[in-house]
Amino acid sequence: MLVAEQSWPQFRGDNQHSGQSSERSISKPHLRWKLKVSDLMIQEVAINEYGTIYVGSEDGCYAINGLTGNQKWSFKTNNCCHGVTFANRQSFIYVPTDDGLLYALNSTGKKLWVFEVNGIPTPPTVTSEGYLYLCADKLYTLDTNGSLLWSFPIPGEVYNSPALSINSQILYFGSSDGQIYALDLEGNQLWSYKAQGSIFGPIAVGLDGTIHAASEDGTLYALDNRGNLRWSFKAGGVIHAGPALSQDNMLYFGSDDGNLYALNSSGHKEWAFQAGSGIFSSPGLTSDGILYFTSEQGILYALNPDGTEKWTFDTRNELSSNPVIGPGGIICVGANDGTLYAIGEP
Repeated sequence: MLVAEQSWPQFRGDNQHSGQSSERSISKPHLRWKLKVSDLMIQEVAINEYGTIYVGSEDGCYAINGLTGNQKWSFKTNNCCHGVTFANRQSFIYVPTDDGLLYALNSTGKKLWVFEVNGIPTPPTVTSEGYLYLCADKLYTLDTNGSLLWSFPIPGEVYNSPALSINSQILYFGSSDGQIYALDLEGNQLWSYKAQGSIFGPIAVGLDGTIHAASEDGTLYALDNRGNLRWSFKAGGVIHAGPALSQDNMLYFGSDDGNLYALNSSGHKEWAFQAGSGIFSSPGLTSDGILYFTSEQGILYALNPDGTEKWTFDTRNELSSNPVIGPGGIICVGANDGTLYAIGEP
């Protein structure tokens, strides 16, 4: 499934990291509430189908009522958590922390188990069967009980969750060594592709199976499912995050040159929108084709499919988190000072 079903349960919305939502856009922005959650930057939150928001902080995980902004529960950890995964089928919450631990919680915030890795774990990618895939010093595969099924040693460092192919049979991830890797579900390497720079952002997989990855030299790569280069596009600055992918295979991504780029499935630029400051986040895409992204200056933008501005919302705060779209079209963005904003219809 390429579109998150009435929620945004995990990093970039789904296992393909498409950044798509099944929710429609809002016509005008209105601040529903804001909440100081942390003293650290909030990256990307998770939202379940009932609108509960799960957010990581410097001391654990918080569950927040998406309508009111009131805290439902918290789970304390000894170190920072930068991202959370909600498993829809099992209603489990997975909380990775900087001291090398992955916690599994139930829907009330009770700890079920903990798994230890070397390094800092990414938020896991979770399949409909409940299998977990996360990266640290290795790519780890766990079952729903937290038991290790297999691991794959990773050269370099991986900063984002692995992506799955459309048929959920192949895992993709990029590394600081500049390689894009493809593994089968038994941990066997199928291929790798060498980019011109380190891969820091997430891999995104299109409906046609194309694998998209950006390197630190500002190049976006499109590969086929055998690891062959289909095309590449050079942006005017560094690409710090991954693209959003539409149902018609359009790609949208930002760069620190201040541009939000729109490319077609052949890698040709359709348009670019200049935000006036660097873009360090991945965009989010609604079911009616409206694109949300944040700029370093603290502005949340909504763009029409043709690249024209629909509306803006100024948080008056520095933003580098990915906008997340929840039930009813509510938009959640986290600020660099740890404030979480919920923006919806007036």
